[in-house]
Amino acid sequence: MEINQKLYDGVVTSLFNYAHNSSEEYRPKLLTNNKDRGYKILTNIIQELNRCDEFLFSVAFITNSGISTIIETLKNLEKKGIKGKIITSEYLCFTEPIALKRLSMFKNIELRISPNIEKFHSKCYIFKRKDAGTVILGSSNLTQNALCVNNEWNIRFTTLQEGKLYSQIVNEFTYVYSRAIPVTKSFIEKYEKIYNQNKRQSIKIQEKNVNLLKNDIVPNKMQCDALVNLEKIRKKGKNKALVISATGTGKTFLSAFDVKKYMPKKFLFIIHRENIARKAMEDYRKVLGLKNKRFGLLTGSKKEYNADFLFSTIQTLSKDEVLEKFGKDYFDYIVIDEVHHIEASTYQKILNYFCPKFLLGMSATPERTDGNNIFKYFNYNIAYEIRLNEALKNDMVVPFHYYGIADIKVDGTLLNEEENFSNLVDDERVKRIIEASKFYSYSGNRIRAIVFCSRVDETIILAKKFNEKGLRAIALNGDSNEEERKEAIRRLETDESDYIEYIFTVDIFNEGIDIPSVNQIIMLIATKSAIVFIQQLGRGLRKYEDKEFLVVIDFIGNYKNNYLLPIALFGDNSCDKEKLRSLIRVGKDKIYGASTINFDKISENKIFEAINCNNLQDKKTLYDEYNFLKYKIGKIPLMMDFIRFGNIDPMVYANFIKSTYYNYIKAYDVDYVESLSEKHYNFLEYCTKEIVMSKRLEDSYILKELITKNKVVIPDIIDKLEKDYNIIINKEDIICIKNNINGDFLKQSDLKKYYLYNFVHLKDNILVLDNKVSRMLENTTFRKFLEDLLSYSVYSFNKIYNSRNYNKGFILYERYTRRQVLRILKFKKDIPGLNIGGYIYNKENNVLPVFITYVKDKIKMNNNYINSFKKNDIINVISKPNRTMEAPEINALLNYENNKIRVPLFVKKEDAEGGDFYYLGDMYPVKFEQITIKDNKKAVDIEFKLFNPVEENLLNYFLN
Repeated sequence: MEINQKLYDGVVTSLFNYAHNSSEEYRPKLLTNNKDRGYKILTNIIQELNRCDEFLFSVAFITNSGISTIIETLKNLEKKGIKGKIITSEYLCFTEPIALKRLSMFKNIELRISPNIEKFHSKCYIFKRKDAGTVILGSSNLTQNALCVNNEWNIRFTTLQEGKLYSQIVNEFTYVYSRAIPVTKSFIEKYEKIYNQNKRQSIKIQEKNVNLLKNDIVPNKMQCDALVNLEKIRKKGKNKALVISATGTGKTFLSAFDVKKYMPKKFLFIIHRENIARKAMEDYRKVLGLKNKRFGLLTGSKKEYNADFLFSTIQTLSKDEVLEKFGKDYFDYIVIDEVHHIEASTYQKILNYFCPKFLLGMSATPERTDGNNIFKYFNYNIAYEIRLNEALKNDMVVPFHYYGIADIKVDGTLLNEEENFSNLVDDERVKRIIEASKFYSYSGNRIRAIVFCSRVDETIILAKKFNEKGLRAIALNGDSNEEERKEAIRRLETDESDYIEYIFTVDIFNEGIDIPSVNQIIMLIATKSAIVFIQQLGRGLRKYEDKEFLVVIDFIGNYKNNYLLPIALFGDNSCDKEKLRSLIRVGKDKIYGASTINFDKISENKIFEAINCNNLQDKKTLYDEYNFLKYKIGKIPLMMDFIRFGNIDPMVYANFIKSTYYNYIKAYDVDYVESLSEKHYNFLEYCTKEIVMSKRLEDSYILKELITKNKVVIPDIIDKLEKDYNIIINKEDIICIKNNINGDFLKQSDLKKYYLYNFVHLKDNILVLDNKVSRMLENTTFRKFLEDLLSYSVYSFNKIYNSRNYNKGFILYERYTRRQVLRILKFKKDIPGLNIGGYIYNKENNVLPVFITYVKDKIKMNNNYINSFKKNDIINVISKPNRTMEAPEINALLNYENNKIRVPLFVKKEDAEGGDFYYLGDMYPVKFEQITIKDNKKAVDIEFKLFNPVEENLLNYFLN
């Protein structure tokens, strides 16, 4: 009967009354792709696959890219013995033969194809469970774009298997399936011939219809924005600028567009590889289209000094005999590519010699591990910045499908950084690499892979063993000369008889290489730097004919730096352990565009271990992030500068020094000279620790208004909070907030260390700032840091309070300390954690927050009675010892219907996560049982039901 009620509630919410309380899992819902909100239809497909007992897909078109988005999930379903049936069609020859081949690998999937005569065009995904069935019905075929980025509409609904609509859909599937043809090896061979013939005809038609202006190259939207910014910089009289652009986003073309607009008499392009210089010259020729200008190279093998547009390697240009051939102002416009190398002596020599009218620097990775400041060389003029996620969002690079899989085990342990060489080239490892490369496949007519290794000898042996297995591979290392590198690239790109499939290398392909056709990257190396990882990933992100996506296979071992993977993949430098855990759990399918991120269970656990074991907020990491932002904006950053331009939450700095953000600057920035008196510092520390960190917007908002205006009228502030944040409060709440700002919540001993007493007063209907604080605000340094702190606080909470998951002070799945919870629930005084235990009842406010440390509580109970989830919306909570049904809190819960006591649930997995608990929602009691626990003590086992089920990935994290 329980599922009937859930289905009923879901239908009422979706079709009759959106305010009706129901579980999202059982509500009929429109599924769309929305890149701005991070919605993907794929998320729902994978979620349903992971919990079904059988799946039935009826989709007109299936592509290789579509299979790549769910291949890891299908592999897991095969291991679990979950069976599936899939019908597709040969209609318009859109379904790809390689997709059929990949699906045919699975023993648990029956694959059939509807003949052309049927004009089969349905898109329906059916997921059977023991108690119900879920259907996703709409417009999405099984392609990466349909599941991730296209404007698609699908309805998801859940019914009982006896439901009429569900039965109709399943019966229709069965009927179509019975008329479809089983997909066999011979069928695929025949279909592939027809598919290739149709593809060739399609290409000919496309070539006939190509616009006559096909050779004209125009800037994309992002490049247009950059060109406007460069023009603005020049109009302000500035002669230098920097472009930060992810690999594959067309920064060379961008520079060419700007040069075309500027049209210098003499132009110089500087890079550190001859092959890149040649490629840049070709690109410039295409963009500029100048017949009357000379283009030339200045490299080890070419010395075309008289060229109007000169493309030079840094090694050649920096030689005295070469440099002296040019006057200091010879070039009007100079571009320096890969400008993050600018601190090198060769680049410094060039910078100090030439005086161009305009200097443009370009880099995909301006962050420097050596701490150097590249921004100062361009006077902090950033014309354009686009990172990997933005590039994916704007379709500037191909999407990638990342698969993190466990490396081989030696003596029961995964490989580590110091592994014996023999294990790295073991036959079992070679077999596993080849199997993974074939299983995860590629996009294009054949495989073109770069394999990153940890040692030179490893590349040589692995390439040799691949060749012995009939695969075409070579090793390429630092000792390889320019000609050998060029030849290796040619053979990887060509389809001639001497082609190769794999290049095994160490480091040399991290940057300064352009092989757009690369369609598979294999990582056989520990991630030691997020920057290097992105550089290596970038080798395959360039768009290329017939390449729809890039496959990245990362063999994850027992590496201490595994925590860098989510930082690199998601571009997250927050230094927040829980944010990284959350990205691994639920963010894998939220990366922009059609890209997907997948980890097998072993790899996922290894990453969690690395996150737990490493200090993400160590002194050097924070110092480097601080200095990078300081270099980037050309001044000492305030907290709001981190919000506007940085990657890290500035409150991390206050937490690191256990004080204030101001104090961090004072302690670690040698350039900072301003100082505050003790009373100013104490006030700033109090506001940081007791106001901003309380996670309650009202306090920061009202204090900010008081700092700005010296007084606020209570009815006005009540209206503003309701209008701007939909927060409804009354005068009693305002008095509570005033008392909290004044420190009444704190123990007297805590308050004394701040030397603060009652600095906000209530007069009639007006809150007034005390005169002593008004006088303190005359100090401009103090005022600057306090206003910045409160602006940061209001901005941060603004995002929280606008969340659709906001519920009376808390955000679903946001983390809170016990102290923050008590403040938000309007407890008048702080209560130590030891005095709270698992819960605390406040009769005055009619609230009972529950706190559970899942692993610890499970161990501590040590018998049949433990705090534990029975389902995703049912949890059993054991009362404190020596409690019976007559205890005040138990009695209040027993009379829940009359009392309407609020019971919010807060859970963390283990103490290693720190003092923060996840808010999992409010709940209500449904069952009580008097029990006996350890040491023969009485307790009450209470079964609670959550108003909203816990999100599946988070629940699995607690349980596993």
